This record gives sequence, structure tokens and C-alpha cells, in this order.
Amino acid sequence: MRAQALPERIVIGGVSEGGELVPVLAQGIPGVTHAVIIGNGGMNPLDAYRLLLAGQPGRSSARALAALQTLEHHPADPDTVVNALGGRTWRYWSELAALRHTDNLLALSMPLWVAIGEADAALPVASARYLQQQFDVHRKDNLRLKIYPGADHGLKTNSHINLSDFWFEFDTYMRK
Repeated sequence: MRAQALPERIVIGGVSEGGELVPVLAQGIPGVTHAVIIGNGGMNPLDAYRLLLAGQPGRSSARALAALQTLEHHPADPDTVVNALGGRTWRYWSELAALRHTDNLLALSMPLWVAIGEADAALPVASARYLQQQFDVHRKDNLRLKIYPGADHGLKTNSHINLSDFWFEFDTYMRK
């Protein structure tokens, strides 16, 4: 039986929280040539969440910031939902924190495309700007960052869906 050849290009992509897994999988799956992240800026998740909370002053933000401190202590039930932490569990946050997202993205040598909405209420656009800064500091040129002005977490601006534009641009790039 003859082994089937791999395609020339294999893209792995993730949206929002799925973006944290992209660099881990891209490095672990043979043959992956490109990585795409949408709605995730590339900053370590806890740092991005702190940044998001800092931009939303108020009682609930103060509770959430205080709750982040509890992540240092393993609770009796790691799957208990912590409402102050966006309705997520201690396990959720501790596993995300262990991924070291920014470091994993910097370790990629393949082309990395990141798209984020400038008005994303779920993730601060500063997270993506931080990632660009880190790539610049490390003199890496494989990041293609697209920030869509006025766009939300799904890259939608009013009635325009920038997600289609992003995929069209990516597809055009891949045809070269």
C-alpha cells in the first residue's frame, strides 16, 4: 500500500478561546504550514482578562480582579464555576494560564495570521498590539495582524461582516 502524500499547505485555525490551542497544535502536528487566529489577540489569557477588566471599572470588575488572585490556590473542587471570573471554572483559567500563549505564538516560524475587531468587548485590542510588539522585539516577521476598525468579537462592523474579507484575503495569499 502506497503512503498518501500530504498537501503542500495545511492551515490550522482557532477562533476566540480556540486561538490558544493553535500554536500548540501547529507545533505538534506534522505538516502544518500556516496558523490563523480570529478574535484572539495573542496575549496570555489572564493578562488579557486583567486588561479587559481594567477598562471596565466598577464593582463587578473589582470582584473579578480579586477573584483572579484565588487562582493561586487550588480549590477543593476545581470545576466549581466562579461567577466573578466570567462564569468560568478555576480549572478553565488555570489550564489556559499554563499554555503560555504569547510564548507559544513566538515559537512559531510558519506564517501566522491574527484578526481582531478594534471594538471587541470580549478581548481588548491592546492584546493584539502587544503581540505585534513582542514579534517586533524578537525580530520575527511571520505575523500578519489585521485589526478591523469598529469591529466586534466576530469581526462584524454594523452590517458589514469583515470575517468574509479576512478569509478572502487569506485565500488570495494562499494562492500565491
